[in-house]
Amino acid sequence: MVAINGVLTGLSIAHQYADVETIAAGTPQDITGATKSLLDEPEVSEAFIIVTCNRAEFYVVTETPTAGERILESYATEVQPTAKRLLRHDESIEHLFRVTAGLESQVLGEDEILGQFRDAYHVASEIGAIGAVLEPVLLKAIHIGERARAETSINEGIISLASAAVTCANEHTDLDDAAMLVVGAGQIGQRVVADLDNRSVGSVILANRSLDRASELEAMVDEIAPLDRLEALLDQVDICITATSSSEPIITGEMLSSSDAPICIDLGQPPDVAPSVRRLVEYYNLDRLRVITERTHKQRSRAAEQVEQMVDSEIKELQRRFKREQAASVIATMRAGADRIKEHELERARIRLEHSESSSQEVMDDLAEALVNRLMAAPTEALRDAAEDDDWSTISAAIQIFDPEIDPEELPEEIRRLHHLATSD
Repeated sequence: MVAINGVLTGLSIAHQYADVETIAAGTPQDITGATKSLLDEPEVSEAFIIVTCNRAEFYVVTETPTAGERILESYATEVQPTAKRLLRHDESIEHLFRVTAGLESQVLGEDEILGQFRDAYHVASEIGAIGAVLEPVLLKAIHIGERARAETSINEGIISLASAAVTCANEHTDLDDAAMLVVGAGQIGQRVVADLDNRSVGSVILANRSLDRASELEAMVDEIAPLDRLEALLDQVDICITATSSSEPIITGEMLSSSDAPICIDLGQPPDVAPSVRRLVEYYNLDRLRVITERTHKQRSRAAEQVEQMVDSEIKELQRRFKREQAASVIATMRAGADRIKEHELERARIRLEHSESSSQEVMDDLAEALVNRLMAAPTEALRDAAEDDDWSTISAAIQIFDPEIDPEELPEEIRRLHHLATSD
């Protein structure tokens, strides 16, 4: 792909080749400051950083690919080389498009990345880090992300176990009036709480062995309770979602004192609900919930094929745009050179007319001939070199440029032969 005013280089530390701790180690604390730091590099003209829980990626624009690679290879030195992926110009553009489309997300097609990408774009734009190379690429990436979700089903359905659990709960009772109990404040428990926080729910109690850890979610729940109150809490709620890492069941038959037991949705591995309880309650385990998520994953995988085609199409469109803009730059340079020749020859003609050295007709004839000779000098020499090198494509292109309507039969025999060789390749 043609680059204008520079070459794009990227560095990705993402979930495909780095764990959460590694990504965190490579994530700058101050994104704005880190972007400015990249811009402070003498060879960097533009910079962009996108950071999420599953990725930390850095992009720079330099005059040469070597400069960009050298700068980024020395970046995030605390991260092992195997956890970093260097992206060259075309790879960077394709990767950015795939990121916003949800194709590179840990959860295929998730929506959050698009908002995070927009925020990252605004941060970089506000400090003047976005220019002629990154601007069209990033805006096109955002456009692709919007198209992918508007025109395909890549973000539809339930893909995470946490969302599946909440959806399952909603299918059994009206969450507006439901009393919910979430047991466990680990990663999955946090996702369940966050999902409930985005819905209208009667009340949410979070029970956890460590109250300090649970307190991080205090703003999203109505009550935080210690695990030793679990038996009493089970009598107060309609639905219980468990997500602990306990090696033994935390809900046993002795805890259920009422026949009006809550629905139990068990996300624990191993299970949090004892076998004796499962026969007494409406019970959902990981296997039952995975049926929901796998169905969605298959649906999204089919949509992903459509999005892949969309990305390919948009890349080709951006490539055409870059090439046309590059051509416009070349044409402007050519025209400026032609204008200089014109002004030089016009000045000579004016001097001749002022001194009456020749008739007006002679001056005009000489002016026209001088312009043709000087404008044709460089192309003529280039065509001679092309003929010597058997470069028939250049010869054919020159013929088409200078006279698109030319009839090959009107060409001199030798040129006609060259034109035939070029067009028959």
